[in-house]
Amino acid sequence: MNVVGCCGISQKLYIGKRDRYKEYVSTVPEEEFSAVEGALRELSTQKEKLSREKAEREEREVQEKVAREQEKVAKERARKQAERKRQEAKPAPRIGMTSEQVINQTRWGMPYDIRRTTTASGTREQWVYDSRRYLYFDNGVLTAIQD
Repeated sequence: MNVVGCCGISQKLYIGKRDRYKEYVSTVPEEEFSAVEGALRELSTQKEKLSREKAEREEREVQEKVAREQEKVAKERARKQAERKRQEAKPAPRIGMTSEQVINQTRWGMPYDIRRTTTASGTREQWVYDSRRYLYFDNGVLTAIQD
């Protein structure tokens, strides 16, 4: 780049040597300068386009991940609902059933807690369910239902 000094003297400008008192004049033809500016604008446009495409791709990936998670949750909810319906279709416990029958064949299933009392006459169990429901077993046979 050529430089015109304060008195109109032309000097060679070396990289890194700028002076605020001098007017900088380009020796590059205007067409070439315009082509370089155009190329820089095109490069900037391409960079912005790539950046937008990357952001859109990342957004799609996030949306796909969310959709997969929602599908997984929906399947689990459907599975639990089907299990609940299967369990509700079973009958209620009846006096005379064994503990295995109550667990496998009734809608009550497994208790939350089992309290055992052992006496000389045998073992008595109190099975505790939610909503204050209880089953009482004497020697493995259902003898009382508290609902």
